[in-house]
Amino acid sequence: FFDTIHIPTLVDNGLKLGFPTIKLAFLLQQHLSPRVVQANGFTSDPINIIRSILAGCMSSVACTRVYLKPSMRRITRRHPVGNTKTFVDDTSMQAIGDTCDEVLDKLVPTVVTFGEEAQGSCKLSLSEKAVITASSPKLAKLLQKELASYGLTFKIDQEARDLGITHTAATKKPNKIVKNRFVEKKNKIQRTGFIASINR
Repeated sequence: FFDTIHIPTLVDNGLKLGFPTIKLAFLLQQHLSPRVVQANGFTSDPINIIRSILAGCMSSVACTRVYLKPSMRRITRRHPVGNTKTFVDDTSMQAIGDTCDEVLDKLVPTVVTFGEEAQGSCKLSLSEKAVITASSPKLAKLLQKELASYGLTFKIDQEARDLGITHTAATKKPNKIVKNRFVEKKNKIQRTGFIASINR
């Protein structure tokens, strides 16, 4: 996400939203400074940055809010029933209804508008990790098929990471992601130990 931010759009949105101009100028000097790649004691030639901000910078979250706010406002105004929420680079839409058709009527227009805003005014690529969770497998498949007709690809899963919290659409306890994290951590520790044993 951070490496696909379009700098002219960031500047334009910052000016429209009243972001302090001098602060924005200083931030962009840091984010757009030439970068180098280092490996095994070697340093590459400087690389000019034309489309990216630094993910680890303290100002990055403020920049992403400025970048996304106009689009998120437009989506929320047009489709308030879609309950669009954004936290840095995670976005979710949620709806409830008595029938599948009622939920589809709320979510499909919201997600389609989000896709148009993301790829249009934000000049972003949609993540391949996008997931649908639903209380009904039938609803999940209908939603996936409907969105695919608009060129939006989603996977169906029983749980998804949403704003740092596991979301399951109330179908089960969110244990899978937590278990996977412990397994990944164990594998990383083992790999680190192996590398440490053969390197100074």
